[in-house]
Amino acid sequence: MHCCPLTHPSLPGKTYHALQRLMAAKTEHGGGLYCGPLRLLALEVYEQLNKSGIYCNLITGQEQRRMPFSTHVSCTVEVVPVNVPYDVAIIDEIQMINDENRGFAWTRALLGLCAREIHVAGGLEAAPVVRAMAEKTGDSFELRTYERLSKLVYVHDSFVLVDLILIFGLLVIIKNMALEFDIPYCKIY
Repeated sequence: MHCCPLTHPSLPGKTYHALQRLMAAKTEHGGGLYCGPLRLLALEVYEQLNKSGIYCNLITGQEQRRMPFSTHVSCTVEVVPVNVPYDVAIIDEIQMINDENRGFAWTRALLGLCAREIHVAGGLEAAPVVRAMAEKTGDSFELRTYERLSKLVYVHDSFVLVDLILIFGLLVIIKNMALEFDIPYCKIY
């Protein structure tokens, strides 16, 4: 396994570069896997790959979408299938490995994935942990950094308190309706 973290500031395209490698994963070596912290990120990758003609399954704690003849998987990190071989795997937001509540899932993915090439994308604060794990397991490690692709601009009045209160109020109304009509819903933090 070759561990190649793609890290540095926000918005440098680290996940984009890893996804390009994932799209080129060889099916004869198991295809590719993306795992990230949020269902919406997994869904975005699932849709992007399928739209590109790469058949991809979606696996999250909430749902599974199986595509016939799929060669790739997009999932949340907590449900990553570690018993399947892959050519290329991406572990997104690797800095979450330091999180006391969810870090176990990134550790499990990093140490448990059976892939010829693992790309980890996230903050540089995770690099020492990933490097130490690669050294302990005898895997190679390569650190790549990228420059920010776009300039971050501070917007002084992007949200006002009234906007946030309206958004929060709408979420409360939707949750209450779901409870009243016994409609399943999920909590997103």
